[in-house]
This record gives sequence, C-alpha cells and structure tokens, in this order.
Amino acid sequence: MDAAATWRATIEEFDRNHDNQIQREEMTEGFAFIQRPELPRDNPGYGLPVRDMDTLLRIFDHDKNGIIREEEWMQTMSGFAALSQPTLMAIRPGATRDARQSHVAWETRRGIPETSSLLYCRGRLYLLRDGGQLTCLEASTGTELFRERIGAPGQYIASPIAAGDKVIVASVPGIVSIIAVADELKVLARNSFQEQIFATPAVVENRIYLRTAGHLYALGE
Repeated sequence: MDAAATWRATIEEFDRNHDNQIQREEMTEGFAFIQRPELPRDNPGYGLPVRDMDTLLRIFDHDKNGIIREEEWMQTMSGFAALSQPTLMAIRPGATRDARQSHVAWETRRGIPETSSLLYCRGRLYLLRDGGQLTCLEASTGTELFRERIGAPGQYIASPIAAGDKVIVASVPGIVSIIAVADELKVLARNSFQEQIFATPAVVENRIYLRTAGHLYALGE
C-alpha cells in the first residue's frame, strides 16, 4: 500500500476546504479509507467504507486535535504496512523443524495477488493483482522477470490459466487477455465479453470454456 498515494487520493476526494488536512466534519457519510487509489472507484479493493468515523479519527489523530495531518497519516500507514506484508515462499521438502534457515529457497513480498491463485507454467510463476498487474518469477530462484500492467484494469477474481504457450487471464469487468509465456510481457490479444467474469476459465480438448455472468462460451477453432 503506497501511503503517499492513499493520502493524495483521500485529500483529493474529501478535503473540502483545501487545507491539506482532514477535519472530523469532512468525514461525513460516504467517507472511505482508500487502500488502492490506482483501481477504479467501483472496484471493491479501491476503498474500505468507514462507518465509525470517530474510531478512525482516533487511530490517525495522534495529537488529538480532531484533524488528520499528512504526517499522522504517513506514520499510521507505515505501521499498517509493517503489520500486513503478505509473503510468498518456496520451501524445499524434507524439513522437520523450523524450515526457514535450511529449507526456504527464496521468498518475495512483491506482486502477491489479493484473490487469484498463482500459475506455474514452463518454469515460471505468474502472479496477478487487481488493477491488471502481472508479475512473472523464475520458479527455481524467485528472480523477477517482469512486473507490469497488462492494460486491462479492474478486479481479478478468476485465476490465470495456461493453454500451450499462452497465459489467459480474465478480469471482473469482462476483459480476457492472452499473454505469451516468455521472460518479458507480451500481450497477444485483449477481448471484451461485455459481462462480468468471476469464474476461472478451463481448457478441455483444445477448447477454452469461459463462464461470464450470463453466458457459457466454448472458444476454439
């Protein structure tokens, strides 16, 4: 979570008197704790609606003057970041006690998905985050080959799948992207199905089965 980005987004949306601070009276109905300002506003990951404004104010307002300043925001958010750091580890089999020193091959805290599962394909791991950020790691070493946006923003609940030498990803807004299995990002195609997609696509006998909110598609030659 980028604390500076969340502060800018909060100020832009809720600082009605433009003093670069958030007063309690500005924390009215509709106030949200913005978590991922790079996502569309209708994405569930964009912001967390706040119902108890006074509790939120107590968390951020360190000097108890009824105002959230930028310094207070940054300090509180850094504390949140220290407590919430998802980690991906590659662990060698065979450990009988604490595996960290002897059996952890590598670990990373970058690019870890909110919902979708990881995909292993041809020696690579693919991690897909909301907003369409795709990370590709070398599975044996954890080396990051690329971490880029695929040009299809929105939330991703469906997991990426492999079909031959291609990776297929489907966003909740209904955009299906076809990506080459390679050490650099190459988007081969991008198609809109005009309906939300929550289910992970499946490949059976050279056909891709895709479930949207209202249809079931079988795609193939």
